[in-house]
Amino acid sequence: TETSAIPDGALVLVSYEYAVASTNAGLNLTVTENVSIDVGGAILADGRGYAVTWGPGRGGLSGTALGGGGGGYGGAGGLSSSNIIGGVVYGLFNQPTALGSPGGFGYVGFGGAGGGAIRIVAGGTVTLNGTISANGMSATNARSGGGSGGSIWITASTLTGSGTITANGGAGELPHGGGGGGGRIALECDACSLSGPLSACGGAGAQAGGAGTVFKNITAQNGLLLVDNGGRPGANTTLSITNGIDLLIQAQARVTPSSSWTIGNLTLSSNGFVAASTNVQVTLTAVGDVTIQAGSSLAADVTGYSGGTGP
Repeated sequence: TETSAIPDGALVLVSYEYAVASTNAGLNLTVTENVSIDVGGAILADGRGYAVTWGPGRGGLSGTALGGGGGGYGGAGGLSSSNIIGGVVYGLFNQPTALGSPGGFGYVGFGGAGGGAIRIVAGGTVTLNGTISANGMSATNARSGGGSGGSIWITASTLTGSGTITANGGAGELPHGGGGGGGRIALECDACSLSGPLSACGGAGAQAGGAGTVFKNITAQNGLLLVDNGGRPGANTTLSITNGIDLLIQAQARVTPSSSWTIGNLTLSSNGFVAASTNVQVTLTAVGDVTIQAGSSLAADVTGYSGGTGP
């Protein structure tokens, strides 16, 4: 299409079916000129992720009263109150196309569904004063886990407006279900003046889901990856970074390197944490500055060889 407009009060409810439950699907919108989403307008893919028994980050299952873990995607799913595991991290922060994964079963039914996938490519300006969301669904069945957030990937010449973009995880069925991990958001443009909130936080739960990722890639600037859990302590977010982008971790996000990092600037803002994995040796190389603010930490405590082992 050439120009697409979603006026005040209009909603685009993303709905799709796929041949088998493990196949990726989503909304793919290509516009040669401009996209405009007015105040009150929205593109919504909430709960349109993988089917309830599928997904690479599906939360741990339990057929007893023990409860289900949260679904994982950009961040890991949270543990249930009885330590049923949450789902794992998967996908790419810079090109997010995957669907979100569901939370684990409770003893009476399914967990919350994961968020769907939204891909927008515009040759001109995307003006967002409304909402774009791919949130995971909160669990409603007793002791089940929340679904993870999904994917939102926008490419445009210019991105502007004061609207909201969210790919948050859903809450586990409290107090026992694990929270869904945050999803992934990526914005690519030549110029960006978007002033509204961008959020890919984990959902509440017996343990909250881990923070998802928000990536901005603006022409002639170094890419910036934000990992922010909205002030809610939760599960970890595993990351692999080798392309020299800047990394900002804050607001109770807890990041674990899955391999050695090569980054530009590293900033651990207040309550931002990096923690090494047990028996995994990694090197963090920053070509710019490393800033560790008060209340944050970079730690490798109790991650060496276990008792009775080691050279």
